[in-house]
Formats: sequence, structure tokens, C-alpha cells
Amino acid sequence: MTAVVAAVLLVLAPSGQAGQDRDPDPPGLTCENPSGATDLIQDCTVLHPGDAVSLPGGSRCTLNFLWRGSDGHRYMGTAGHCALKTEIGDRVESGAGALIGRLAYEVRDTRASGADFALVRLERTVKASPQVQHWGGPTGAYLTMTDQPQILRMAGQAAGLSYVAPDRELLATAVTQPQEIRFLGPVSSNDSGAPVITESGLAAGWTVELADSEVPVRTSASNGAEVGASTIVRIDPAIRLAEKALRIRLTLQTAPLR
Repeated sequence: MTAVVAAVLLVLAPSGQAGQDRDPDPPGLTCENPSGATDLIQDCTVLHPGDAVSLPGGSRCTLNFLWRGSDGHRYMGTAGHCALKTEIGDRVESGAGALIGRLAYEVRDTRASGADFALVRLERTVKASPQVQHWGGPTGAYLTMTDQPQILRMAGQAAGLSYVAPDRELLATAVTQPQEIRFLGPVSSNDSGAPVITESGLAAGWTVELADSEVPVRTSASNGAEVGASTIVRIDPAIRLAEKALRIRLTLQTAPLR
């Protein structure tokens, strides 16, 4: 997961009127990949936040939340930098290699707008649940600012880690920035785009960058020493930017916690 300075914003042609060509409503949770291991998702016929996604050019990342568009289509997200070698309209596959949809939107700009986000417009035949793997939720969107430490939860497809700990807890020492959250915790390659929720199930955003020593954090666990913090893109500003580009409204689909 790398930061990209230059912004690239690409979108599909304007969509039709709301309600036209409406996709079926997302079904409830019907299966999941209990361990996160990629060799166990072959028979899972329902997509969830936390599942693997494959994009042209060899990028393997993690799907985040499910949205309903005012154009009647369903969308699932991942990190924008995962689509570096992908064009709008290109085929996007599940971790098992099945077609799940087409790239509809991407932006890679962690310096100016703070966004690093891509949206896949799901095929109408694809079944998708909003329920985050292992944790459940999201129950809504997390928009709070606080200088208090926050425990966050993620479900990712990190190389190696996903076999033993697909569901991980993270620590944000504070949440004071409108576009990003810096956190401490185990993340690795292929976790890009992984959904992150609060303990109460609110969608905080998705992982986009590994620990950056240039943005240090001091914690009691490090005995006051400076340690690198990884980055989550916050959900609200990234979605507002996508809505403006796509000229649709995007409604986060929610689910109960486990």
C-alpha cells in the first residue's frame, strides 16, 4: 500500500434516472470465509466487506462497504491505489477469479483531498451482503472527532495474516482529522481497502497506507518513543467526492453486529 501524490480521478459516464435498471436488494448474510484464507472462499457465493478483490495488473486487495446508488446499482469499495493499472469499465474479479463487476470510479490522492478510493459497480447477478466479515455491521457511519483513544476493528486479506488473523483490532490514539485516521496495529500487503469499524459497528473507513515513520505517534506501549502509524481514509469525505464525480447519491448499506 503506497501513497500516491498525484491525483487521478476517473468516472463512468453520467448514470440514468434513479430507479432505472435497479439491481435486486442485497440479500442477508448467507455464507462467509471463517478464517480469511483465500483458498476457502471458492464456494462462497455472497460477497462481503472484508473479502478479497482482484483487479487487472495483478492487484489483490480487500473489498470494503456496500452502497446502494440512486441510479439503482450496487457498489462495493476498495482502495483507489489498487486500481493503478485498471481503466474505468475494466473487469473486476473476486479472490476466486469470478467476475463481480466493473470499475466505476477511482481517485488516488492522499495529499490533496485525502481520498484513496475506488468503487466497483456490481453485476446484477452478483449476490452481496453488507455485513462485514467476522465482526458484523456496519450499523452506520462514524463521523465523530475525539482526542480520546479509540479501538477499531478491521477485516482484511493481508498476505499471511489473513490465514491466522483476518479479524484484527487496531488502536487510534485520537480521531482529530476530518479525512483520515492514524492508527497502530497489524496491517500488511493486500489489506488495502479493508473495512474498518468502531466497537459499536460504525463504519470509520478503510485502510490505505502502511506505517509511515514520517507521521509518528507516541504511545505508552512504546514508552514514549515515536512509532510509525498506518492510515485509514475516513468514510464521509471520500463518499461525498465520489457522489459528486458520479452524479449519484450513495447510501451505505447496514447490518447488525455479531
